[in-house]
Amino acid sequence: MPFYFTYPIDNWDEFIGYCEEGVSDVFIVGELAFDLERVAAAAHEKNIRIRCYPNVCQTRWNGYKTGLTTFFIRPEDLYLYEDYIDVIEFDLTPNFLYQQETYYTIYFHDKKWEGNLQNIIKGLKIPINNYYLLGNEFGKRRINCQKRCLKNNRCNYCEVLVELAKTIEDSDYLELYKRREE
Repeated sequence: MPFYFTYPIDNWDEFIGYCEEGVSDVFIVGELAFDLERVAAAAHEKNIRIRCYPNVCQTRWNGYKTGLTTFFIRPEDLYLYEDYIDVIEFDLTPNFLYQQETYYTIYFHDKKWEGNLQNIIKGLKIPINNYYLLGNEFGKRRINCQKRCLKNNRCNYCEVLVELAKTIEDSDYLELYKRREE
């Protein structure tokens, strides 16, 4: 009989252990969520589905400065994860019916969010307007980045992106850009 644990898995030891137990699904968070090509290949080889909550900063450590180094998926980036994540669920509070419809509309109908990511991503530590994160490069980089930023400081893409977004938001650049489009 198929079964899975709702406990999130964030490292290869746990992942392999769960696979050996014969689970049908795994919830991926932390470092594994930034190594999705390898994780998906290993899981799918054993017919194990990968599940996630795209609307939650998923990590076991709450000390990260920006929160952008935690796993979550923006609505604009959801399509990038189709080959890796099999089941999308939303982490909901007691008003779940209203929230479920809202998240469904944002992620599957609108496929974008042009406001503060803290309004849709639970646990994000900083206010950052998603409108200023500029395109889907953010999602593309995170799928297989393996969190190098925290391992050897060779990547600071997320930190730079936060600063760039703040600079654009605080400047007149957006007004100039909007006028240029008109």
